[in-house]
Amino acid sequence: MKRFIFFATLLLPILFNTAFAKGNAGTEATYESRYLVDMPNAGMLPKSHYLFCPKFIEDGGLLLDLEVAPFDFLNVGISYPIFGVIGDHKLYFPKNLPGFKIKLRVLGEDVYIPAIAIGFSSQGNGLYDNDKFRYDQLSPGFYLVLSKSFKWSLGEISAHIGANYCVENKDNMGFNVYGGIEQTIGKYFAVIVEANPNFNDEHKNSRLNLGIRAGIFENVTLEWQLREIFASKNKPFTEMKRYLAFEIIKRF
Repeated sequence: MKRFIFFATLLLPILFNTAFAKGNAGTEATYESRYLVDMPNAGMLPKSHYLFCPKFIEDGGLLLDLEVAPFDFLNVGISYPIFGVIGDHKLYFPKNLPGFKIKLRVLGEDVYIPAIAIGFSSQGNGLYDNDKFRYDQLSPGFYLVLSKSFKWSLGEISAHIGANYCVENKDNMGFNVYGGIEQTIGKYFAVIVEANPNFNDEHKNSRLNLGIRAGIFENVTLEWQLREIFASKNKPFTEMKRYLAFEIIKRF
């Protein structure tokens, strides 16, 4: 059954290709991507736009994310998860404050220069441990990230590298580095690979995550996240987590 779900996840975008449109994926993307899978890149929402993103996560959870762009160089947002929204899991709310995000682009991308952004995000991913005051995947905290795009025979590829300092709790405060690539697949699709060693995590749980994005309607992007691909070192892909998100961007 797990194999069926995995391959269905990969094939659905292809089967329904005719319904897809501009979002933030593919060579005809209207907007920049702003993150890899868990970690931010240097992409920004354009001025006078807002974003709403519901993400379905484990334990029947729903992570709600709202971001706004008062300026081209500044994005701010809040987010909060609720668990047990669907399925037979108990409904519960984490005992933490809503996540807060702010991103400032300090340098725009040029032919030979990457885009550079700094920011802060207190929103982690996965289950929240009320006793340890942390998410399964720690929040980025303070970060600095560089992003650069290139065109080649297979479309556009973007490289991202960043450093972050998590402040989620006292046992996991510290520096980390991360990186990833994003490759367009035709006009409306993109594949993202993210490597996050989690040096600051007390569990030392390094992760390799995969994202598949598709513009399904005007200003709407669908994303499948295949997380912790090597959670089982002997059988890759067998114990990974699968998230599903819809990203809606509008002008205000």
